[in-house]
Amino acid sequence: MNYNHMALNRRDLNNGGYANYDLANINYYTNLSWRGSISDKWGVFTGMDFQVNKDDIGIGPDDFNENIKDAHFKTTFDYDHSEKVSVRFGTEYLVKNFEQRYDSQSENYTGDFSEDLISGFAEASIYTSKNFVVRPGVRAEYSQLLGQSDIAPRLPAQ
Repeated sequence: MNYNHMALNRRDLNNGGYANYDLANINYYTNLSWRGSISDKWGVFTGMDFQVNKDDIGIGPDDFNENIKDAHFKTTFDYDHSEKVSVRFGTEYLVKNFEQRYDSQSENYTGDFSEDLISGFAEASIYTSKNFVVRPGVRAEYSQLLGQSDIAPRLPAQ
């Protein structure tokens, strides 16, 4: 958890007098994870994190507020086929809520959105030598905000 608050009163060179600047921020973050073995060849990892961030900014009579809440969940399974070949696959779920508000003497603005992103992935690690590995794989995801799916093949090598 983190909390900051700062206020500043400065001379306003444009309009004369003084202008007040005020900034407050609250941030919470937590995570939890677990790694274990199902058998000699199977492993599992699961984890989640959660974050809340709130910014309140005041510049003279104008106010700007932003709130973000997000969570991330992930589960991965690993299978060691042999010394030279292993497979990893799993799923992720991300959820984010964003709210923004601006209030001034002349106008008001409010904007918000929510995003749910779910994805699945699979990759293999193929060690062709002690110093070279190929990791073919694929990732598929769906974005609720965009209303579309995407599939991305991968072929990195090291």
